[in-house]
Amino acid sequence: MECFAELVRLMFGATAVSAKKLGFGNPLCILGLTVIVDARGMTCFPSSDKVCKWLRVIKDALSTSRLDPGAASKLAGGLSWAAQNMFDRYYRLCTNCSV
Repeated sequence: MECFAELVRLMFGATAVSAKKLGFGNPLCILGLTVIVDARGMTCFPSSDKVCKWLRVIKDALSTSRLDPGAASKLAGGLSWAAQNMFDRYYRLCTNCSV
């Protein structure tokens, strides 16, 4: 992983890849998703950081009775994905589903 990062840094500059983005292992957090791979397959769910961020946005909105449209859209998208994941609804990703 470090060799790949060095190659990217040589091509795009020293700040192209931050050290915190060079994760490895199982589970692995990638772009706000926790990914677990095992013999049964792959499982993805929102990282604890994302869940805490969503809770903060919801609590702030409830306490101020205000939520701007951009934040509402981002929150709706994240919660929609999380709900689909929770109920094993991967229809958008599945090509052979008969719904």
